Amino acid sequence: MTRKIKRGLKSFTLAEIVVVVGLIGLAAAIFSAVFLGNWIYYDVELGRLKLQEDGERIMSAIEEDVMESMRIDVTDPSQMRLSYPDVFIPPRDDIVYSISESGRLIRDDNIDQVILSRNVSREDSQFRLGSWGQLVCELTFIEDSLRDEIRFSITKEIYPRNIP
Repeated sequence: MTRKIKRGLKSFTLAEIVVVVGLIGLAAAIFSAVFLGNWIYYDVELGRLKLQEDGERIMSAIEEDVMESMRIDVTDPSQMRLSYPDVFIPPRDDIVYSISESGRLIRDDNIDQVILSRNVSREDSQFRLGSWGQLVCELTFIEDSLRDEIRFSITKEIYPRNIP
């Protein structure tokens, strides 16, 4: 059985098909590289913004507790205890802030223990007392992104109102 080839048919040659497939592949590679690069940049910036918002929220909570305290005890750079005057009704228990080995920032007020953050760098964060009795709170937050590690550091000096 022999087939007759019609001479008037228009079709693409193998070379033309290979060139088109190659151009489509090149366009897809360029598009994916640009898209992936922008996606990684977006992920890093979104992570940095989240860490900044968390850091500012946590510092505000610490500042509120410190400003009402009567005494600040910093037992080591990863833990502090705030004592309160007896004028509060009902009386307030001491509040302890600590940074665990696993990077959790914990607020413990003897009633409940609240984890304020799960991504604090214990090595780069500390509580210390300044020369004027103020609390110097340095916190560094770490989060992993698609490309690498995102770090955000915040430092604040907090002067309590009730220290004699």
